[in-house]
Amino acid sequence: MNSRTPYLPPPTLLKRIHSLISIQQKRQALTELHTYLAKRYKTYSQPLEQLLLLFTELCVDLRAARECKEGILQFKNVAQGTNPQSVENVVRHLIATAEAKVEEAAKEVTDRVRLTKQHQSEVLCIVKADMRDSIYFRIQYDHVLQH
Repeated sequence: MNSRTPYLPPPTLLKRIHSLISIQQKRQALTELHTYLAKRYKTYSQPLEQLLLLFTELCVDLRAARECKEGILQFKNVAQGTNPQSVENVVRHLIATAEAKVEEAAKEVTDRVRLTKQHQSEVLCIVKADMRDSIYFRIQYDHVLQH
């Protein structure tokens, strides 16, 4: 969304953002939302809060902390006077989304560690068996050489 892009009402923008997300264009969706929030909106409305909830989800998914901070500050400036509860809702949603992402990452790491340990155990068993076979072969070979 550049400066020449025509104004889109929030419901239309929300549909556009969802369509971008559905075709795996999350970065483009985030850029358009960031631009829209920074330049287009000067008064609070419920659709603006919906846009910001989606914006925070995209920021968490894409690890876009700077954009998230800027968007929330812009929203706070717009909504603080008319609906401070909305700012709280957005911040709580951001925290919940980030915590869910952290839990998901922790679970993935735990699974990887478990698989790595399992793999190491299997490799160790193979190495032990190889060593045992090698020692047995060496004993047999030495015994044959001695006779």
